[in-house]
Order: sequence, then C-alpha cells, then structure tokens
Amino acid sequence: MLFNRRWCFVLALWVAFAGLPAAYGQEVAPKNAALVDVKVEPEQPRTGDTIKIRFKLGNGAERAEVRWSVNGEEVQLSDYLETVGYVELDRPAKAGETVVVTITPFDVNGEAGRAVVRKIVCGNAPPELKVVDQRIENNVYRAKIEAGDPQGGAVSLSFDSAPPGMKMDPRGSINWPLGNDTAGRFPVKVRGKTAQGGESVLSFDVGIRR
Repeated sequence: MLFNRRWCFVLALWVAFAGLPAAYGQEVAPKNAALVDVKVEPEQPRTGDTIKIRFKLGNGAERAEVRWSVNGEEVQLSDYLETVGYVELDRPAKAGETVVVTITPFDVNGEAGRAVVRKIVCGNAPPELKVVDQRIENNVYRAKIEAGDPQGGAVSLSFDSAPPGMKMDPRGSINWPLGNDTAGRFPVKVRGKTAQGGESVLSFDVGIRR
C-alpha cells in the first residue's frame, strides 16, 4: 500500500510540472503583441500637410509594419523598430484623397498581433491671401490682393467690409479714389473662396495721412 501511495505522489508531481519550460531560465516568448496610443497627426489633414502616425509598441511587441494606401493603392511599407516615435507618409496630402494606414505589431518570434487601422480623408486647404503694392497715385489708393490655392484652382475674391467707394476687380486689383479730406485708418476685409470649398479672410488697415 505504501508503494502505491509513493507512485501516486510521483505521478501527481509529474502532472503538476508537465507544463513548465524544459530548461530552467528559458525565456517564454510574449504573446499577443499590441500597440498603444495610436494617433494620426494632424487629425484633419489638408492639402500640403505631412501625415504622421504615432504609436507605442506594447505588451511584448518588438516591431511593427506600417502599410499606407492612397485611394486603395498601396504606396508605402515601413518597418518600425523604436519603442516610441512616429512614421510619416512620404508624400504630401491632397484634397479628396483617402489614406488608410495599417499598423501590425510583431513579437520576438515574428508572430503578428492585432492590427490597428486608421482611415484618413484629406480636406481642402484654405486659399492664401496677402496684400501687396499698396500706394497712392493721383489721389487714388491702389493695392493688389495676391491669392493662391494650394489645390491649384482659381480663387474668387470679394469684400467683407471696405470704405465707401473702394472697388476690387476679379484679379484682385483695388482702387479707391480719395476725397480731399480723407484721413485716418480704414479697415478692410477681403474674403477668398475656392471651388472646392476652401475659404479664408484677409484683414488689413489702410492708413491715410494728410
């Protein structure tokens, strides 16, 4: 009876330790490599922006693959090895494009964890406006509004506010006949719009001294 009990004890020990590593100190590879703090910068990219994906490797992840596609076509594949940092798309954003970035983490054994996917729709950048060539000739104030569309389209210009008598043609040339007693500071607001819906306002003052 004692013999049977002893063998039962040995058998119980074998069952209890059967799942342990074969060698003492052997590293058990982490499973389910994961990503944390996944962010797109800027959150709402527009024409000309550089799109970045920021994230951290966590829970046993050693590296990550970052795949970029634009309008359904894969354009870039990057290996990400740092613990914290970012990967950027090597082409500037364009209005109307749909960018999809897929980040897949891998553990030390090369086993893939759960991928994270971010879909980004690029918007329109507003037109760029500036006033140049301000001068007074023959008692007429003249200036030019330079307008540029990052998307490459036309920009329509109009006054939001201007002194009485000030006019602007479609090309942005401003003319304002001055009275003999016109003096002071006069605020002007010019609005620019693009066909894609981009919009911006330029504010400046015209100073007249007598």
